[in-house]
Amino acid sequence: MEPKQIILLEDEFIIARHIQLLLEKNGYKVFRTDTAEKCIGLIQEKTPSLVLLDINLKHGYEGIEVGHFLLNYDQVPYVYLTSYTDSRTIEKVKHTRPMGYIVKPFKGDDILTTVEIVINNYNFRKVDVSRNQETDHFSEAPFKIKKAIRFIQENIERPITVKNLAELSGWDRTHFTKNFNKYMKISPYQYVLKLKIEFAKELIKNEKDYAITDISSRLAFKSHSNFTNAFYKFNKVTADEYRKLVRMGQLV
Repeated sequence: MEPKQIILLEDEFIIARHIQLLLEKNGYKVFRTDTAEKCIGLIQEKTPSLVLLDINLKHGYEGIEVGHFLLNYDQVPYVYLTSYTDSRTIEKVKHTRPMGYIVKPFKGDDILTTVEIVINNYNFRKVDVSRNQETDHFSEAPFKIKKAIRFIQENIERPITVKNLAELSGWDRTHFTKNFNKYMKISPYQYVLKLKIEFAKELIKNEKDYAITDISSRLAFKSHSNFTNAFYKFNKVTADEYRKLVRMGQLV
């Protein structure tokens, strides 16, 4: 699985390097730049999962200029980084409608939490009819997909099949799978698998003495080998290797 790409607009080298290392340790691919012009070029070239924008660069409010571009581009979420919280700056920022605002100095957790939540929320906008102009507002599809997603999240430790989800929606399996793919850009099977693996990573981070075999059993995988194969597919390291990285402090 390809890492999510993030573009960072920041002209202070030490801060930029710190953010880059932090994000790359946690599985993201970061492209750094220090001018609005270069940043917009990278956005058009890469179409990243997220853009982090320092507001005030050497030549003025360049971050806000990129924010206006992204508002019109409407394909990528973006978050501001700044040490400015005055009313004049906030007023300028509001008109670009960012998905987040991180105030310097910040902690690593501030960056990681914001990045994860913003990317996740932006992906989920696809099932929100009020934010998707391509969606027929009279269609039941987004609401049924939401219902299925909620069921997955609430039952992540149980066996979940596409048949279960299709029955929940009232559609046949083929129609459900087609609609889920349309709105989420991922198959329902892969989505369930992805969420189970994300849950497993949290268990590994927070329950350091939890046996890997117990984790696969807790998450209702058909077999331990099925779990280990899925974990490697999404993370490019085994669950045991991931735990070693956590214990060495290489993953936050």
